[in-house]
Amino acid sequence: MLLKTRGWILMIKFKSMQSRLTTIFIGISFLTMLFLGCNGIYGAVQENARVMAEFRKDMERNAELQIEWQTQSALSVVENCYQAQMRGELTEEQAAVNSQLEEKMERWVYLTDLAEKIAAQE
Repeated sequence: MLLKTRGWILMIKFKSMQSRLTTIFIGISFLTMLFLGCNGIYGAVQENARVMAEFRKDMERNAELQIEWQTQSALSVVENCYQAQMRGELTEEQAAVNSQLEEKMERWVYLTDLAEKIAAQE
């Protein structure tokens, strides 16, 4: 096999047919491997993008549900304190303190549940 170069072109002269076929087979194998590798990388990137979009959608939905739950629980606390105050069971100051206490207790329960979920994932 003789190698001659002219600028950027590599000229190869083979002495036998076996050498030519072997070189062609190796070249085709290399191109096939290159194509399959690129195809695999492209597929992985596409799958990653799909999974990230799905994850983002799930996170947004979870955030919406948490905000809805916290809003409903806050309304419930205020409503309970208002009803108790209207029945004369609480003064206005007691109702305000009770409302704050219930909000903080609900927040504590939420954070405790969240800490348990995080610990379970690890």
